[in-house]
Amino acid sequence: MVPELDCGTWIAGLRRDQSSTRAQIETLSVHNGRYKLHPIFDWSDRQIGCYLAEHDLPYHPLWEQAYVSIGDVHPTEKNRWAIKGLARAREAYETFGLVAN
Repeated sequence: MVPELDCGTWIAGLRRDQSSTRAQIETLSVHNGRYKLHPIFDWSDRQIGCYLAEHDLPYHPLWEQAYVSIGDVHPTEKNRWAIKGLARAREAYETFGLVAN
């Protein structure tokens, strides 16, 4: 999709703590001759939750259905382990006042 857009830079929400293959990503890289910006590369889940709450932003609606990663090129699939953890995560966020009831 990026080549068809003929853009020189794209922004991705990749984070170092998401997987071992992403552990070394930098804020800015070059990929196939284009700049790739990772503005939240060093953010934790808690920082993401706080940012959403502070700016009154909603979670992606698919997050509630256990889609913890929304893909573009890669398939978007439910995380079977996340389904059990979603209720506990929401409870923790509400406990710390990060999610409106």
